Amino acid sequence: MISVLTLLVGGLAGQMLAPRVSKDASDQALVKQAREYLQKMRETTDYGYADRAQKLVDQALRRMPENYEALRVQNEIDLFRHAFPKVVARARMLAAADGKDAGNWAMLGDALMEMGEYGAAEDAYQKMVNLQGGLMSYNRIAWFRYVTGDVEGALEMMQRAVRNGRPGTEHTAWVLMELGHLYWRVGKWNEAEQAYRASLGTFGRMHGAWWGLAQVAAARGKLEEAVECAKKAQAMAPLVEYSGLLADLYVAMGRKADAERQLELVDLQTKMEAASGQKGNRAVALIYANHGRRLEEAVAVAEADLAVRKDVFTWDAYGWALLKAGRVDEAEKASREAMKMGTADALIYFHGGKIAEAKGEMERGVELVKKAVGLNARFDVLHAPRLGGETGKSE
Repeated sequence: MISVLTLLVGGLAGQMLAPRVSKDASDQALVKQAREYLQKMRETTDYGYADRAQKLVDQALRRMPENYEALRVQNEIDLFRHAFPKVVARARMLAAADGKDAGNWAMLGDALMEMGEYGAAEDAYQKMVNLQGGLMSYNRIAWFRYVTGDVEGALEMMQRAVRNGRPGTEHTAWVLMELGHLYWRVGKWNEAEQAYRASLGTFGRMHGAWWGLAQVAAARGKLEEAVECAKKAQAMAPLVEYSGLLADLYVAMGRKADAERQLELVDLQTKMEAASGQKGNRAVALIYANHGRRLEEAVAVAEADLAVRKDVFTWDAYGWALLKAGRVDEAEKASREAMKMGTADALIYFHGGKIAEAKGEMERGVELVKKAVGLNARFDVLHAPRLGGETGKSE
């Protein structure tokens, strides 16, 4: 396993080229407005702000193609659009110009994480934290530690990120939500709920926190409450994940017509994404596989995502879609890729267990499912065993 990141102080050794920063007031104004649009996008979930930011960056780069700050904002936009190879290439170019830009190392690490290049991501994040601590760095280190199998280290670092956040800001609300997600993944329902509610108390439009509260409520058997929370998330941001969760909840409640309406909404959202050029979406692959719907399309969208996003979660979605499509041998290979980092994710273990059973490896399959339940007894509305009790392991 990749070693956990250390918290060192200091910068990078050696002489670096001076960054090509424009001193022109008009150039600076364009970049500043583009950054404000991206922040507005995060706060409102109006993704049209990304297009507005792109137009300003295009204008800035036409004026000065080597404009360092404009290229940096371009990377923020490309991260949002999942153009990860472009981000990596551009970030490395920028690092050659200014190796002391912690934010650039952060974006490089983010893209490498999505591409499944965890060793290179570790190097980038180490450079980042050597240069600058704080919320930005600790949040990323926490996620790295989680993905690479260090749950306790991940929780400690995400808590540190929260402590370094400024009160009342969207960024602080984001890391509180991320802390909630970590707690949820390992079955600490009380702590997850507290973090989600703190996130919403900090920034009321943090829709992912409502999604998290929906999962906690469902785990406790409070399905009506879960539906209301999921609806609030969906009203703020019409993400396929929220439609998928509502479909799962409605199936669990026997409300088949309501579930079908949510799945039809996923169909529509998928068509709209394809029309805009987005061919891959692992969330869609999981939803279709879970509901036995459009299974060949489930495999296709997972494959398209995997073309640019080779992290453990995309491998997991691909393996699950392959299993449901009857391609068991391929599913088993994908599942092993998903489990290679030791990520403490109940769905990865559950999917791996079911794939192993389909291969005839019953003992291994049972052990993997036990691992999933050991992490979070009710990790999924549809698939987690119906166990007694109202509480998570921390309560």
